[in-house]
Amino acid sequence: MLQLRVLNAQAFVSSIIKRLSTYAVVFSRVPVGLRTRAVAARLGAIGVLLGRTGFHTGKIRVRSVNKGVRLMTNVTLLSASIASTANASRRTASKAAFFDRDGTLIYDAGYLDDVSKIKILPHVIDGLLRLQAEGFVLYVVTNQSGIGRNLFTHDFVGQTHEALRNELLQYGIVIEKFLYCPHVKADDCCCRKPKLGLLEDIDVDWSASWMLGDKISDVQFGLNAGMHSLLVHPNGERGVLFQTVPDMQKAVEVICANEAHPQR
Repeated sequence: MLQLRVLNAQAFVSSIIKRLSTYAVVFSRVPVGLRTRAVAARLGAIGVLLGRTGFHTGKIRVRSVNKGVRLMTNVTLLSASIASTANASRRTASKAAFFDRDGTLIYDAGYLDDVSKIKILPHVIDGLLRLQAEGFVLYVVTNQSGIGRNLFTHDFVGQTHEALRNELLQYGIVIEKFLYCPHVKADDCCCRKPKLGLLEDIDVDWSASWMLGDKISDVQFGLNAGMHSLLVHPNGERGVLFQTVPDMQKAVEVICANEAHPQR
């Protein structure tokens, strides 16, 4: 089997990062135990850039096997050069995209009480990949009052988010953080959307960031934070301060168009 070896790992990594600047940031955010799968997914997506049947960096060896790409690593996934570039890139990656969970990223099952019921909505994978490639850091912000109603626990919500994180990771999509409010409306807490308590520890360029959700409370949450807001719903109401789009595909088109020709 023909195999191309790239002996200069730093030069190889630099060339990939130059063309696909967000990848180093993506790799750096992947939990250690999941990094192999994440990089395999990304390499599958950029296989055309590798040119031949594989490459070798000393720490990581990748080779083509039939229709797939096999990743073999024996020590650590990221070399110092990748980590260094990732840290530099992260400092300049200030824009973010925030997503409601149920009804925006996954089908709304009411009060989701079983991880097996998670089903990602159409256009979400392609949309998240495109925004990630545009340099957006991805967050999920969700009201989970089922905890306050004693329908499920914090642990279950954590398991749900870990399952969703892992599923998205198979496509090379990395969620920076899952943020959720466990309270019911009557609690009058500071973290239930559209209030901004969930964002206390988040530091991004709000004017360059976006909020996407299927409820007016999601839109108001984004506006309260100083973000652009999109209501993502096929039958959503229209507003003066926000746009309404039918699905994630259209939402991403709006965001990317604004990136090309900023409105503010």
